[in-house]
Amino acid sequence: MKIIVLKGTHSCGKTTTLNTVYKKIIENDGEPTCYKQEGANKYDFSDIIIFNGKKVAYLTMGDMSRRIVNGVRNYYADKCDLFVCAFNKHLKNPPKEFSKHDTHFIIKTKNDSNYDKHNTKSAEEVYGAIIQNLSI
Repeated sequence: MKIIVLKGTHSCGKTTTLNTVYKKIIENDGEPTCYKQEGANKYDFSDIIIFNGKKVAYLTMGDMSRRIVNGVRNYYADKCDLFVCAFNKHLKNPPKEFSKHDTHFIIKTKNDSNYDKHNTKSAEEVYGAIIQNLSI
């Protein structure tokens, strides 16, 4: 399983960015299979999407290391091709589970002057990495 990690500080737009990418995948014939809200933030969720015949696991809740580790383990066991997740920099050390897989980190920075434009640019980068990692 390959992993794409959107890594950034608290409230820099990781969840917003990953929601934008998720919507783009669905608009391009991605099929959600098990959408579930995660935690108290109504925008955090998990899902497995069938996208161009591949299983793409998704977890936007990046503030809890245990949840991320369980996501890596469970989605690997589910034979997902790709796992896309958020990861909050305050957790300091990425879970060791990342090193067991082909993991690509994308750094998310916060740009207060043009938040929407910056999130759109980050979403394009994540979507491009998904396409590249699935070799579509």
